[in-house]
Amino acid sequence: MLLAVSFAFSADYKSLVESQWGERTGKIMLNCEGNEIIDSLYRLPKGTKRELLIGEYLYAKGLYRTAIKHLLSSGDPLGALLASNCYRVLGKADSALAVCPKSVPPYLAGMQAFIMGVPQQGYWVNFIGKKKPDSLKIAAGKWTIQFGAFSERQRADFLAEKVRRQESLATKVVKRKIGGTMLILVWGGVFNTKADAEKVATTLSSEFVYRIKKIKGEK
Repeated sequence: MLLAVSFAFSADYKSLVESQWGERTGKIMLNCEGNEIIDSLYRLPKGTKRELLIGEYLYAKGLYRTAIKHLLSSGDPLGALLASNCYRVLGKADSALAVCPKSVPPYLAGMQAFIMGVPQQGYWVNFIGKKKPDSLKIAAGKWTIQFGAFSERQRADFLAEKVRRQESLATKVVKRKIGGTMLILVWGGVFNTKADAEKVATTLSSEFVYRIKKIKGEK
């Protein structure tokens, strides 16, 4: 939506827009709704508080790549967490973990756990409740849906509980040595045939990554 009135933007903000869009397109972008807000933030005294406010606004607008620089420059744990989530949304998991602060105030612990993929008791309990014991009885020769392989038990437990609650599918967390490395696997459902397992797998939410696996060596 274009504004009916012109607005005198600060040099800092004009430079940012034109560097991203080019001078010609930048002039069009500067005439779009919402620019007065971000420009007013650029007019604040330079410092960490300004960087955090700018970063938060850009983050809220979905401008993640631009937001990262400001959020990391803020020196604030919230800024670092938001920057980490920007990387996560952009598909850069390694960068997300690299900038995610290891120590945060208690009120940010839940967000930190979400970004790092490690649930914390007291935060996730509001969403998934207390962990239920494994309810899947497995047997050799049967088929199952494998949802993940982890090096950390916490992550496997969280995924197993999520599958149980979201897909109403019985799960089990098992340890297996794969390629010389001990991994913790999440299995969901036990089926008599591979076709039966595949039929159920096609109904799963697209957020789950899985493979159909034949169970071997179970007692």
